[in-house]
Amino acid sequence: MLSLRIGSAIDPMPVDSTAKTAKFLESCGFSSVWLSDETIVFNSPPEMVVPELFPTLAMVASSTKKTKIGTAVIDASIRHPAKTAQSVATVDSIAGGRLLIGIGGGEVGNREPFGIPMDHPFGRMEESVKVMKLLFRATYKNPVSFSGRFYSLKDAYLKIRPVQEGGPPIIVSGFGPRALRLAGELGDGWLSFAHTPESYRETLRGPIAAAARNAGRSLKGFEATIVVPVCISKDRTKVVKTMGGIAKDWLVWSPDNMKLIAPNAVQPLVRQPYAKRNEPASIRALAKLAARISDEVALKMTVSGSADDCVEQLSAFVRSGVSHAVFYIVAIDKPWTMAAREVSEKILPHFDLGRDEPLTNRART
Repeated sequence: MLSLRIGSAIDPMPVDSTAKTAKFLESCGFSSVWLSDETIVFNSPPEMVVPELFPTLAMVASSTKKTKIGTAVIDASIRHPAKTAQSVATVDSIAGGRLLIGIGGGEVGNREPFGIPMDHPFGRMEESVKVMKLLFRATYKNPVSFSGRFYSLKDAYLKIRPVQEGGPPIIVSGFGPRALRLAGELGDGWLSFAHTPESYRETLRGPIAAAARNAGRSLKGFEATIVVPVCISKDRTKVVKTMGGIAKDWLVWSPDNMKLIAPNAVQPLVRQPYAKRNEPASIRALAKLAARISDEVALKMTVSGSADDCVEQLSAFVRSGVSHAVFYIVAIDKPWTMAAREVSEKILPHFDLGRDEPLTNRART
């Protein structure tokens, strides 16, 4: 039996509904639940409720008992990393050490309407990771200092400690060269989406492993994570339309992944942080690019079809190096809760989930 942690993403919704959904997913046996850090979700319906991440995480933490709680992903620089670290330590305390920190560079779509600048996202993300790791280890007797281009610390420490020694694992979200290098050099894991098993393996064993070697690190214990659309359905036509559509939309957000997966397709001109603008022209341009990706290519980025198909496809991701899969569960012709329950009953038993094992084996220096 292949070893794999399996979690589920929770779309933005009212706080009480988020907590109930997390509790439901825990009862289904999922290893983890994951919330996003959004202000305005790209191309979302106007009635969608999008609560602030950290209070919602605290509510989820108090509503669950064993399930890991992940962020997919924190916007690294929309808050000062010292305040992010304080919030993380607080939620980790509420959760009893169950927090996982996915962190990324942010998106223009969550900032532009509010006049929040989107400058140097990758440089800020790198310094944010460094600052947070320093603060998680700092104490009154051993404060830390740091001098960077964007942030600085002077004899600093937090007056709340995370439960997890050294802080929760920091899992770097990345597609392009700089983010992948950061994942290998400093991250406790890597989180991505819009990959086939082949492209995931190529990226993990290529630039991430190379960055780790250059930094003198081992990837033993590295949390190799992927967010993947999942749907059990025997209606092939609907699977192709729905799941293929989701995968195509995700892929056009990253030119780096497109070069690996669909090199002959028309490439987007900008990376994800700048691609997802909530304006009609940008949305139409991305949709036009997505429509040119073949269904065959798109479906390779999903776990979909019959239950047996799903197990086989997910196993391919595990063999590519994935240690933690975050399901984006899609319901076709049934309520979402029924789809999630079906996934838990027909896919999860085929894998060793390791739900009760602590994440203590970090990528090592």
